Amino acid sequence: ITRHHLYINLPAEIETDPRWARHVKEGVKGRGFWFWKPALINLLWSQGTLKDGDAVVMADADTPPYLGPDDAQLWEDVLERPLWDVFVKEQDRCELEWTKGDIF
Repeated sequence: ITRHHLYINLPAEIETDPRWARHVKEGVKGRGFWFWKPALINLLWSQGTLKDGDAVVMADADTPPYLGPDDAQLWEDVLERPLWDVFVKEQDRCELEWTKGDIF
């Protein structure tokens, strides 16, 4: 990993963007758990921070570590020989609880 970004809040560019207005209101389903990931990737892509071929690894601070010591070889394989556009390690949360239906 050559660059990393740490966010504790949504960047102002997302919070104030009219396209995201209905998604960033307090208490809106998906806001804290699922909305921010694609919005943040979109922002970093549009700023030129992310480029084609870059790998993005996301980890939430309030969830168990998905990059544990036993996963080193798994992640190495995924990054060296990417076979997918999106790779998600097993999670203990159901996306339907937190994701808006219009995403699917």
